[in-house]
Amino acid sequence: MKHESTKPGLFRRVYGLYDNAIGEILREMVGELAPIGRLFFRFGAIFALLSAWMAWQFGEQVSIQHAIGLAAVALMVAFAPHAAQHLWSVKGEKGAAVAAIVGTVLFGAIELTSHLGYTSSSRAMNTGEAKVMNATYTGAQNAVSEDQEALKTAKDSLAQLKLAHPWAATVTADALRAQLPPIDVSLKREANNCGRRKCATPDEGKGPAWQILAKQKADLEERIAIAESRNGIAIRIADLEKRLAERRSAAAGTEFKHSAVANSTAFIGNIVRVVTGEAEPSRVVQERAELVWTILQSVGFSLAAMFCFWMAGRFRLDLLRRKEGEPGILDAFAANLNRHLPAGVAPYQPHAMA
Repeated sequence: MKHESTKPGLFRRVYGLYDNAIGEILREMVGELAPIGRLFFRFGAIFALLSAWMAWQFGEQVSIQHAIGLAAVALMVAFAPHAAQHLWSVKGEKGAAVAAIVGTVLFGAIELTSHLGYTSSSRAMNTGEAKVMNATYTGAQNAVSEDQEALKTAKDSLAQLKLAHPWAATVTADALRAQLPPIDVSLKREANNCGRRKCATPDEGKGPAWQILAKQKADLEERIAIAESRNGIAIRIADLEKRLAERRSAAAGTEFKHSAVANSTAFIGNIVRVVTGEAEPSRVVQERAELVWTILQSVGFSLAAMFCFWMAGRFRLDLLRRKEGEPGILDAFAANLNRHLPAGVAPYQPHAMA
């Protein structure tokens, strides 16, 4: 028969340590709150995690140590106002409460700088991505327009050429070029035709017959040039139509991105423009609007968790029960902790510490 070990696994042991060290404290914090206090506590936890996440992402751009430190500061500062309130009103340690408030201001300033950096960089990245995408979109649309205009010009040129030379629609340059050799032979023969004697000069034999042949050659060469021009325009039209189809396909794959950051900044700028009566919002107004949005969002995220935890602390039931002599969850936590303390260690007395 296989013997099964009764020793707990690694996961159970780790979870047991967590449950005794942190889980019980969290249950004490939440369990001793009125329903509205629990709601504020849950919102505070959400804001604290988001605040730590943003601080982490900003600090990570410098080093992993900065990321850990800034995230820890964000989490610590979230509970500081509630701790200061507890020190002042419950324990009566006003000096410690003032120190906690000073620490909240100092560490809160550090957290605020991380939020300012994260928010400003995120807003800059949003507007930058929109500008790049919109530049690509505009470039693709302009390329299509340019090819459309070039194609129209080429087709108009071909139509004018066919109108001026109707024969060019059915005759090729190669067919016309094939007529040149016989004319060249006739020209050479006529140039040396001085009757029975040898021509004294090269131009002596260029009589009326040679002149007629020379004109025929010149006309033929002109027709060849026209035919080659028609062929070149036709090739250009085919290339433009192919490229236009490709660019239309590429343009269809691009999109115009509306930046929420840019739109919100422009909205503030328009409000200022309406109030001041300006025709267009100035660059200074736009920059100030961007600064205001960044500061408001950063300060809001920095204070949200503090406010929620402070509000949650205003709805603690254990303090009310303690006044009436009833045991609270903190008493149960103390009893559970004292059972596991080694011999000789003073028992934990929560009410004495409070």
